[in-house]
Formats: sequence, C-alpha cells, structure tokens
Amino acid sequence: ISETGILFDPVYAGKCLWGLCEELRNKHTDRFPDDGKNILFLHTGGLLGLMNPDYSKQWLLSSNSHLNKHIRNWMTL
Repeated sequence: ISETGILFDPVYAGKCLWGLCEELRNKHTDRFPDDGKNILFLHTGGLLGLMNPDYSKQWLLSSNSHLNKHIRNWMTL
C-alpha cells in the first residue's frame, strides 16, 4: 500500500502477488512469456473479505452503492 496505494486482500490476491514477486526476485523469468519483460497482474477484487460479512453485504446492497443494480442482478443468478 505504501508504495502503490493499491490494497490487496491478504488471503488470495496478496499471496498471489507475493508469489509473483518472489518468482521475479529469484530470477525465474524463464517461466514467463518474453522472459518476464511484460507481466500483467490482474487484481479482481476480494477486498470485501477484509470486512465483516454482514457489513459487506449491507454496503453492496445499499442505495448509495453505484454498483447496486449490477450486484443485485448478479446475486439472483
């Protein structure tokens, strides 16, 4: 967070990013296409796992959430 301002959850995305950084630190670039010159780490979320589940659901479904409509549709699938 201190260097990039990007917050990762400590369980999934955080461990995945840590593993990627370790691979690069240990110079295992042969495991990546183009020897690791161009790497995209796609952060897909997961931050709501840091909060109380009841609070997370309440926030997601609140009328203040701009994602409200999309989340309600997704939850009914």
